[in-house]
Amino acid sequence: MAALSVAVGRSTGSQVQCLAAVLRSVPRLIVLFVLLAALLLTTGCEENDIERSMGKVVSKQVESTYRVVEDPLIRDWVGNMGAATAENSRRTSEKVPVNFKVLDTDLVNAFAVPYGHVYLTTGLLESAESEDEIAGVVAHEWGHIVRRHSIRSFKKQIIWGTIAQIALAKQSDVTRTVGGLFLNLQFLKRSRKDELQADKEGVELSYRTGYDPQGEIDFFHTLTEQRKHKPSNLELYFMTHPPLERRIARAKALPELDTDNVQALVTIGRGYLARYRAADAIGKFKQGLLADGGSVEAQVGLADAYMLRGETDLAAQHYRAALRRQPDNSELQMALAKADAAPGRIAKLPLTGKRRAEAQEALAAADKAIRSASAAKADVTIRVNAADKAALPAQKNTIASLRTINGLYEGAATVGDEGTDLITAVDRAVSRCNEAVYAVEAMHVEMRDTAARAADVIRAAQSGLRRGLAEGMADTAGVQALAEAIRESERAAQELRELTAEESQQLIAQVKNAARVAQNTAELVYGALLGEERTSPQVVKDSLANAEVRGKEATRRVREKRKKAESARTRTLVAEIDVLTAGADAYLENMYDGLLGSFMAMEPDDVARLRRAGHSYGDIALALAAATSAEAPENAEFIAEHGRGVTRSLVDYVAGEGHELRNVNIMLKFAVNAMRGQTGRAPTSPIPARP
Repeated sequence: MAALSVAVGRSTGSQVQCLAAVLRSVPRLIVLFVLLAALLLTTGCEENDIERSMGKVVSKQVESTYRVVEDPLIRDWVGNMGAATAENSRRTSEKVPVNFKVLDTDLVNAFAVPYGHVYLTTGLLESAESEDEIAGVVAHEWGHIVRRHSIRSFKKQIIWGTIAQIALAKQSDVTRTVGGLFLNLQFLKRSRKDELQADKEGVELSYRTGYDPQGEIDFFHTLTEQRKHKPSNLELYFMTHPPLERRIARAKALPELDTDNVQALVTIGRGYLARYRAADAIGKFKQGLLADGGSVEAQVGLADAYMLRGETDLAAQHYRAALRRQPDNSELQMALAKADAAPGRIAKLPLTGKRRAEAQEALAAADKAIRSASAAKADVTIRVNAADKAALPAQKNTIASLRTINGLYEGAATVGDEGTDLITAVDRAVSRCNEAVYAVEAMHVEMRDTAARAADVIRAAQSGLRRGLAEGMADTAGVQALAEAIRESERAAQELRELTAEESQQLIAQVKNAARVAQNTAELVYGALLGEERTSPQVVKDSLANAEVRGKEATRRVREKRKKAESARTRTLVAEIDVLTAGADAYLENMYDGLLGSFMAMEPDDVARLRRAGHSYGDIALALAAATSAEAPENAEFIAEHGRGVTRSLVDYVAGEGHELRNVNIMLKFAVNAMRGQTGRAPTSPIPARP
């Protein structure tokens, strides 16, 4: 890229006169192509060289604006998913670097910059409901890389940003200028055609990588629903992406999402099986058989899924159906023999003596806990709704400032180097202020969800205890897990109640002030650069500094307050895992070992070892997440040993050791949502997925 800057700087004398003549005499559209050709010829740069240089410039500016998440729990999970996606794409032969990173902001967004740099935000990870949704986003953004949409945008910006400079023979640092123009809204905008192409690539890539391509469509629906609760967080996403309705319709028409495409359904089902998600696999294989009752692949897949879940009679039934189509298939014969010889589900043992007394004691505690959690839910809902109403002006200021910044980027080609630097500066300052509003919206959504979830988990645990007393349990240790789930959920409800009882008016006032300053600053710079207003440089400088300070302080206050909400959320997620897995037999334990291992990058045997040591799945999930976050997976058992009890909680220990519960919660949420419904029976009580 330095070569490009030098070459442009040397374009003087006759070269400039020639270009100026072209500018005067040729229609503007043709000028663009002539100029681009001239730039490439004078520099000798290949397109890949330009793309590589731009990637360095833009990624550096992005990472100077937002902190990159270095927590291995999130960093490696997203990075590994991205690497697998890129490996299945068409640009691997070009050896394009694969750089998937997460930015620490409540803003909901994802974007690709030139030459293999892809960014997701923590706000987006928290908004998604499943790993397949994230896989769809990752694949979509890599689709932009595959289709080279970034370099196309770059060509346009180079042309528009340098026409006047070349014509006037002005020295210019093109890299710095264009890097500034690309930093935010103007760069993130894609044409409708580009987005539809990336949607297609996303579906194909997530499918080839082993995920369910329906996840991309599910994510669109998730965002549409969440926009009601987080308007500011999602404003930029909806501002820089075309309407979703057409994108959803186009994606559904792709062969990978055709419900009559047996091969696609079988492939997706196999992807679920590889992640130990038997129920999801069963659904896909059944769809395949509806489309083609004679599909041997669908029959065998269905049988394999039933075997994973311990329903050996159903597995044998489907192996036999496949053998009727392929009677000489030795692998099917061996699979059938294994299913016929398998013991099936272990009979439940009645709860007697001490365990029965513990179950009855926990049931009595559940009645009190439900009343407490229900009261907390009502209290949280009232207070959060009131806080939302008080924060409405801040939301409006935030959305207005985003649109003003958008207008600045659209007019950036006319303001020169100093103007571009100023736009970049105001963008950064406004982002600091808006971050406080994003954080408040995210915190309120989290509090409402956690309060409702706490009450739901207690009811589910109560139903599980009643079932255990009436029918017995395959593992009597499940009583302890259910009792602890009740205690943790009640603690979570109490934490939220204490949080909302704190004085919040001052905090909301501080956030509103920051949002107002952001809008005023954006409008001030807009007027100075693109309007007719005359504003002294010092006034602009002071306004930018004021916005930075107010934004940082307001965000710090919100995040400090949010830590209690994050702690409460961890408790309910851990409790829900215990409820979903309580009383699992050997087959289901094997499935849960693999499922949790797939999220924590652990072997199923590592999870099983912790389970055999007497830890519940909730404890195991939290301990593995904390150990992975600390880059010390061998310490998972040590962490698990330091929790649980009537007066002591593993959540308290993990938080006290300085682990980032926000990142832990992201992973626990995906694990919980993957676990739901895997047993083949209805949950002990409804625990709905929440928007």
